[in-house]
Formats: sequence, structure tokens, C-alpha cells
Amino acid sequence: MLIVADRISVNVEGYGFATERDLVEHLTKVSKNEDKDQLDLSGIEDVLGAVVFTNNFPVPDTLPDDIAYKIRLKGSLRSGKKRNPFAPPPQWFTEVSYPLFQVPGPREREKNEGGRPGYYDEGFLTIQHAVDMAITEYISGKDPSASISVEMQRMPYPKYIDDKYLVALQSWLPFVLLISYIYPAINIAKSVVYEKEKKLKESMKMMGLQNWMHWMAWFIKSFLFLSTTTLLITILLCTRW
Repeated sequence: MLIVADRISVNVEGYGFATERDLVEHLTKVSKNEDKDQLDLSGIEDVLGAVVFTNNFPVPDTLPDDIAYKIRLKGSLRSGKKRNPFAPPPQWFTEVSYPLFQVPGPREREKNEGGRPGYYDEGFLTIQHAVDMAITEYISGKDPSASISVEMQRMPYPKYIDDKYLVALQSWLPFVLLISYIYPAINIAKSVVYEKEKKLKESMKMMGLQNWMHWMAWFIKSFLFLSTTTLLITILLCTRW
């Protein structure tokens, strides 16, 4: 880990722990300001990240041929602009494969490093590059920086239509569909109340109108009234424009 610390451009120091559990317990105490004497750490913000080797080490102090490790960083993101104090801190969302709200085009199109969750800004890629180079140098005995050059570039994205109206329609369409049925429903209820007020139903029942025929007439009238809205919505959603 000393080789890794030397390869990171910022001034960092490496500390070793016997197990991952010891690492988590110690950083938990540091974050709660309960254990500052064991290591010279002033808080959880001073920890860049942790490298956990998941495979076994048959020979102590010797790296095996097959090396597997994982990088652990702080749960909430530390980089980026000043956030709203009332909003929850930005998270990694490693359990989500795609953004919660997708828009046409690439994600964070203005940022060459990909934007959030910030594998570049948070130092994840820096630690990964330093560890890989350190392992290569340890095994080969030579500095790989002279022969290996690592560059970062975004994946190409196919052609797409940048239409802000589609983005707005994606979130407002369910509400618009709901509104389109409110006006006809209000008019139907208004007509039923007007019929009750003028006692038209009782007058028709006195003339021999059966109750099921009366409500069947209301159903057919309301069905035809709402069919216009339903037909227009079907044409808008099913037609290829």
C-alpha cells in the first residue's frame, strides 16, 4: 500500500488492518469522534478510501498470483456543487443500473468523466489506477508508467432526438390524461343532480319507465360522452407521427 500511496498525486498515507471488519469498526469510531488516538485521523472526511483484498494470502507479506480486491469509499458523495441542506446527501446508487429518471441522450452529456455518481471526482478511478499500477510494479519489478498509458474517454452514443417537449410530456402525460376525464365526469354528475333537483326521474317512473332502463340510458350517454376523449388519446398514443 505504500506503493499505492506514492502513486496518488495527493498527500496520503496508508494504514493496514487485519480484516475488513476491523476497518469498518475503526472508521465508524473515527466518524463518531470516539477514536482519534490510535491513528492520526481527524474525521471520516480525511479518509480517501479503502482497498480490501478478498482472496487468501497463503504466504504472509507476499501477493498471490491471482489478486482480487474491492474499493470502498464513503457512502455519500463528497464532490460536486453545494447541495440543498434540506435534501438528502447524494448517494452512489450502486444497486441501480440506470438513472431513476431517464432522458433522451447520454447521461451528464456535458461532463467527459460521466458525471454522477462520480467515479472520477470521488477518487475511485484514482485509487483503482494506483492499485493496479502498484500490483504490476510489485510483480514485474519495473515501473509500468513508462510503457503503460491510461486515458479516459466516454463511450459513443447513437443518434438521438433532443426534444425538451418529450421530456416534459414523459412526466406530465399521466396528469394530463387524468385532467381530460375530469371535465366529462363533472358534467355527468351535474346532469344527474339536475335531474334529481327537477324530479324528472320520478315523473318518468310515473309514466311507466323502469329503473334499469333509466340507468342504462345514463350509461350509454356517459359512455358515448367519454368515448370522444378516449378515441383522441388512443390516436395520439398509437399513431406514428
